[in-house]
Amino acid sequence: MTYIDTYNIANFNKAIALLYRNLSASKPSDFEARVTAISESFLGRPYLLGSCGEGHEGYFDQAPLYRLDGFDCVTYVNTVLALALSNDVVMFRKKLIQIAYRGGELSYSHRHHFTSVDWNVHNQSKGLIKDVTADILDAHGNSMVETATALIDRPGWFSKRNYSDIRLLQNVSANKEEQLLSEMRAIAMQVEAEESHLPYLPLEKMFDKNGQPIHSIFIQIPHGAVVEIVRPNWDLKEKIGTNLNVSHVGFAIWKGNDLFYRQASSIEKRVCDIPFADYLHYRLFSPTVKGINIQSLTI
Repeated sequence: MTYIDTYNIANFNKAIALLYRNLSASKPSDFEARVTAISESFLGRPYLLGSCGEGHEGYFDQAPLYRLDGFDCVTYVNTVLALALSNDVVMFRKKLIQIAYRGGELSYSHRHHFTSVDWNVHNQSKGLIKDVTADILDAHGNSMVETATALIDRPGWFSKRNYSDIRLLQNVSANKEEQLLSEMRAIAMQVEAEESHLPYLPLEKMFDKNGQPIHSIFIQIPHGAVVEIVRPNWDLKEKIGTNLNVSHVGFAIWKGNDLFYRQASSIEKRVCDIPFADYLHYRLFSPTVKGINIQSLTI
């Protein structure tokens, strides 16, 4: 079991209230503008892996439901979108749960643990995002999309949970800890494996033979879009119980004629903007990273 330091959610609520006051003063005109302004306000915040859980009322994971002092890549995207959709703390909390949990039910078993088959599908159905990867065309007007296929083994993943995944605000007895782990692993019997078919834009088609970015392709990526880094059938079965198709998420942010990837980065250890062409070029020869999936904002 992981013991969590006590936190005061009221402090996070005060930070959110201050953010909204500042946002009201700058008056961004639409949803994309709000996403831009809010995501920018967090630049420099530290990277915190597994930064959030289900809060004080969580059964398995009592890490804060939300916080503004640090993020991982998923909690960063969830927090920014929920804040942009809301005008106060109460609405923000409601929107966050709707974005991050299946059916808006706050529980570990309903959390969107898998981007391709959980987060994408759920938020597309709610009209928040739309997959536009296939809309990116080459110089001849043809789609360049390929498909990443992986079996998302939810039962295998839940069966691999261990004591460190139980995060509580108070220590419990060894018997209670064992009971909680058994219950967490038993969720495997309530879920099913699902094949993920995720369209992606191959990195090799985004650069010319000299390794230079093809501007006519990059310029089609919408501002504010959620961009997912695709590793087709990423072999993590032994480590986490399932293979994956997505390893990272962030926002596409245009500043004039320059496109940046705004992300909570485990490499940079903070929320940062990286020139997107540079970010992808570095991964051109990765044995596992093969492309990007693009989810445009639809609100």
